[in-house]
Amino acid sequence: MKKLDDKEQAMYIAKKFQKRMLIPKIFFISVACISGAATLQEIVTNNNFLKKDIFFIIFTIYWVVGLLFCIIYIPIASICPYCHSFQKFNGKSFEIDANNLTYSRGISPFNKDYCTECKAPLSPKAVEYMYSKIADE
Repeated sequence: MKKLDDKEQAMYIAKKFQKRMLIPKIFFISVACISGAATLQEIVTNNNFLKKDIFFIIFTIYWVVGLLFCIIYIPIASICPYCHSFQKFNGKSFEIDANNLTYSRGISPFNKDYCTECKAPLSPKAVEYMYSKIADE
């Protein structure tokens, strides 16, 4: 594990790292909210706003551009501030259809508590845990 001398500096770095990962989180949550609202409206009224061409086109452009941005942004933004290495694949995805089960790994913008390379804490929760563990020893 990466040795850290100053808790305040480690907390600052962790908060800064988590701020960088906020952009993809907002994108994925907004896509889920829009899709959820359209689904809920479809269930209640049997019609949704995405059936109108202009809303569907805007949502599709937002989704495609945002996804391309996230594909480029997430690996760059998730570079460890301590060892300056790219994160290994820490995201997991399962897909089931009629014929097969698929498992894949990727870099996730969610739940990055520790660097996959040097094990340095990358979230305020991980910094608190690490320093409480050091204080207990």
